Amino acid sequence: MLNSSVSAYEVLKKIYNPGILELIEEFYVLFLDCKLRVLGYYMIGRGGIDHVAVDSRIIFALTLKTASTHIILSHNHPSNFCQPSRADLEMTRHICQRASIFGIKVIDHIIFTSHGYYSFRDNKQF
Repeated sequence: MLNSSVSAYEVLKKIYNPGILELIEEFYVLFLDCKLRVLGYYMIGRGGIDHVAVDSRIIFALTLKTASTHIILSHNHPSNFCQPSRADLEMTRHICQRASIFGIKVIDHIIFTSHGYYSFRDNKQF
């Protein structure tokens, strides 16, 4: 059960490839059921050194196909700087607003680095 950013971070550590963590950005979504159990995950995009394209339609299509009720967004920062960029904040707001239309709850967005993480939820960005 992923009821904290720490538990989400522990799952994400098993997903991200440490060999490319500091080279390129990747964006993953964790799909959860109503009891916050992991149903699966998917890499939504792989980008460059400082950006990754994210199509929210893909996120919602996969969320609905997996019958997930909750999701956790995650991407890495190759720079090892955990703070969200303005683009990160805008994208997260965009996805959260649209998710609510489908009855999907975004419970966190984790920025992952090789030295730690930043949780939007813990930092009251939701």
